[in-house]
Amino acid sequence: MKKSIVRRIIALVTAQLLFLIFIFCVFVYFSYAETREEIIQSSDNFLQVYGKEIKDRLDKMEKMLNSIVYQNINLAKLESKDESERFYASLALSNQIKDLTAWDDSAQMLVIAEGEYDICLSAEGDGVSFQEGEAIREFVLEMSRKGRKKARWYFTSIEGKSYIYRIYMRGTRAEAAFLSMERLRHFWDNTDFGNQAFTITDGDGTVWTSVGFLNDPKLLSQEGKNLEEPQFVKRQMEIVEGQVCLESFVKAYDVLGSIRYSAVIIILLILGSIVFALLVIRYIRRELLHPMQHLTSVMDEISDGSYELRFQGGYESREFIRLAETFNRLMDEIVGLRIQSYEKQLELKDTELKCVRLTLRPHFFLNAMTTISSLSMQNKNVEIDAYVKSLSKNIRYMFRSGLHTVPVREEISHVENYFEMQELKYPGSVFYFVEMAKECEEWRIPQLLIHTLIENEYKYAVSPGKTLSILIRVSLAHFQNETMLSVEIEDDGQGYPENVLKEMGEYHDKYPEEGTRIGLWSIRKILYLMYERTDLFQMSNVEPHGCRNLLLIPEKAKHEMKEETVQNKIG
Repeated sequence: MKKSIVRRIIALVTAQLLFLIFIFCVFVYFSYAETREEIIQSSDNFLQVYGKEIKDRLDKMEKMLNSIVYQNINLAKLESKDESERFYASLALSNQIKDLTAWDDSAQMLVIAEGEYDICLSAEGDGVSFQEGEAIREFVLEMSRKGRKKARWYFTSIEGKSYIYRIYMRGTRAEAAFLSMERLRHFWDNTDFGNQAFTITDGDGTVWTSVGFLNDPKLLSQEGKNLEEPQFVKRQMEIVEGQVCLESFVKAYDVLGSIRYSAVIIILLILGSIVFALLVIRYIRRELLHPMQHLTSVMDEISDGSYELRFQGGYESREFIRLAETFNRLMDEIVGLRIQSYEKQLELKDTELKCVRLTLRPHFFLNAMTTISSLSMQNKNVEIDAYVKSLSKNIRYMFRSGLHTVPVREEISHVENYFEMQELKYPGSVFYFVEMAKECEEWRIPQLLIHTLIENEYKYAVSPGKTLSILIRVSLAHFQNETMLSVEIEDDGQGYPENVLKEMGEYHDKYPEEGTRIGLWSIRKILYLMYERTDLFQMSNVEPHGCRNLLLIPEKAKHEMKEETVQNKIG
């Protein structure tokens, strides 16, 4: 099957467009990947710098706490049952932690608590209010009462402030060092982060402090303040494994904003090419595809039989206007030639049908002459007169035959006249009954269609001395979603031989070489010539004996010659 040139053009332009889009996507991808890699490298560098400062701060806090905990006999005396011993140990420890905070501000607050005797010693640095100090001391004292806790870094919120602390516990004694998140991030002060942000999280990923654009509370989730990550380029560094983590974030959409100026120009050029390709496709669709589709649809309808259709302008290009005008002129000429050819073919078909009719008439006239001769030998002059009158009516009706239709009531009237004529030849041999609905009387059917079937009954089913019953039923019926006239002719004779039913099962143009059943073949031929259908004549046998002929006649014939034309040719 050949392809449409319009579709080929559209396919090529579309392929070009897709190729440009592919180039654009590849360029953006690699530019994005390169820029993202640069941002990741920059984030890792910042993490190394800031992470080292935080790590140094936490290491100093841990050393301060270790200097109190290890090889300090005063801590053990806090658990002594001697009150004076506990008192002097408390004074010594209090002086020790105050000296430590005075010389080193790494920890904002050092706390020593003994839960059994409700002893709580502390030393505060700058930035801790009295109320906050009281809350921290109560917090540590409460933990000493609860019992053992692993030595590690923890995060907590006290009086609305977030703290990181390290604690050592033994029995009912606890030693802890605290540092607020506000003090921990002091090295970020006066820093312009731009599109970057940093967070400090615990081992569970909970954010305890943040700087940069993440100070916006809308960017923090509601459950445990865990940061939602898909919209960011995230990097992280563990300060203390499984306990303290520093994270870096860059907004994902800012990565594209970091692409260099030259890359933007290339992208604009590619986008311009894509827009131009889209305009070309739009122009081709309007100026070429749509007119071609319209031309094709009109030609398809003409091919289906709508020969009156023509192209009705509406084209803007000179080429399509010229094509439409030329096509319309050629169609007028073709239709004119087709009509002439059709009329000639119809005349030939009508002549062919008349030849078929003439093959039937010699036998009919021979029988008529034999019947008149027989009646004359019997001196039945009255019957001869009646027979001649009926014969003359039949002859006049038969010589009107051709490719035209008559009302079914007229055909039935002729058939009844034929029955009367044959009654003189076969007295008492046929009983017939006609059943016809009133609304069917004016339905037009091909002339001599029913007559041919009745004549076939007399030829093959009627025999002297036996009575044959013939029922003719005319009604309306639905066949293949169409209302048609149904003509059923049924008898109680011996029925059709099997070979006849088999031969008549399929339509073909050739008549039987032996010259039998020409009447049945002529019926099929007439229905095909006038209605272009081969399923309008059905033959079958009935139980217990007899045959059934069914004629289905559509309302309008596709090919029909006027009766006046036929009569003129005969005359």
